Amino acid sequence: MNKNVLVKTIQTMNSHLPTRRVNLAELLKMEKPGIRGKDNTFFITDKSELDLIS
Repeated sequence: MNKNVLVKTIQTMNSHLPTRRVNLAELLKMEKPGIRGKDNTFFITDKSELDLIS
């Protein structure tokens, strides 16, 4: 397999991963808590669930 194809495949598989880590305190301060993925998708987190685990 070509190295460039392998690199592109891995990048595609990891595109949903967050661009950076967000800790619980930061999520609790957000009006609409969530995490942005590398592919610019936004994963919304339920505020009541965050309150439950905090």
